[in-house]
Amino acid sequence: VGLIQLKQEQVFIQPLNNSGGPFSGREHLIRRKWSSAPSPSADVEEPGQHCTVVAEKKPKKDKPSRDWRERRNAIRLTNEHTVETLVVADADMVQYHGAEAAQRFILTVMNMVYNMFQHQSLGIKVNIQVTKLVLLRQRPAKLSIGHHGERSLESFCHWQNEEYGGAQYLGNNQVPGGKDDSPSVDAAVFVTRTDFCVHKDEPCDTVGIAYLGGVCSAKRKCVLAEDNGLNLALPSPMSWAT
Repeated sequence: VGLIQLKQEQVFIQPLNNSGGPFSGREHLIRRKWSSAPSPSADVEEPGQHCTVVAEKKPKKDKPSRDWRERRNAIRLTNEHTVETLVVADADMVQYHGAEAAQRFILTVMNMVYNMFQHQSLGIKVNIQVTKLVLLRQRPAKLSIGHHGERSLESFCHWQNEEYGGAQYLGNNQVPGGKDDSPSVDAAVFVTRTDFCVHKDEPCDTVGIAYLGGVCSAKRKCVLAEDNGLNLALPSPMSWAT
């Protein structure tokens, strides 16, 4: 059962009957409601009509492309890569949002990052997959995060390599997973509310830093990002790491 809002159109979806489970594959009823009179179109379905599959109308082969942008958008994504990502929320962020809200917030941001890397203009398909989400209740002694961003990034890189670079996972407060759940990590992202600067030990407008090409190195595949709301994904901190 669901509702989809498409400009002036509302689409209600509900099963024809109550038999079967939510994923039984049974038929559903589609009802459309217009908030204003729609423009005439032969493709508009009548209320109550069942959902059907419409074959795509392919253009004639001899029809030239009208715009160079059409050719660019028609790039076929033949290459596909998956970046398995570890995300660590600093203790100050978890305390500020609360554990449950911090988890939802980070997953929302990473979903935004995932969608950005799906854009056809990249020429390849990159899947950002969160394999481990760690919510720190307190900052580990070996993890030094301060206003000096470069030093903080170096400390996080060293810490994540010790914790997750080996064959066995050593943490005990990850969400979700178990103590012996050792994730594959292609990139590690540390999100903190500490206001840091790149080369100075003072706050500034820097919101994220990473090593250029760091994803290719086990000890430099890390990102330091400041929690500044949903802008955390714009531009994506991951873009600086890849």
